[in-house]
Amino acid sequence: MQITSSTNNEDILRKLGRRFARYRQRSKLTQAALAERAQVSKRTIERFEAGYSIQMITLIRILRVFDQLSVLESLVPETVWIPPTRKTPAVQAGQIIIQKESVRQRKKSRSWGAEG
Repeated sequence: MQITSSTNNEDILRKLGRRFARYRQRSKLTQAALAERAQVSKRTIERFEAGYSIQMITLIRILRVFDQLSVLESLVPETVWIPPTRKTPAVQAGQIIIQKESVRQRKKSRSWGAEG
């Protein structure tokens, strides 16, 4: 099942827990072994796989065990969303994405009182 914007939070937690349980099993790890390698309690792994919420640091530790920290990059990419303004009426909301470096460069090039 896909996770969509209409999926409620509890269902998302259950789906993620099931997915991580399958991933752990395919990796031939027991809950106890994963807990030890992630430096969390076995009960935390049990609860996560059962669909309960966990702390962000726990998720990071689990992802690190599976060498999957790169998924965080796609979760929160290093970009800035610029909403459309009256100056850009043809652009619809959410369509402009500029790398942070470009935003910084643009800010540096501005000076107070400059016409533009």
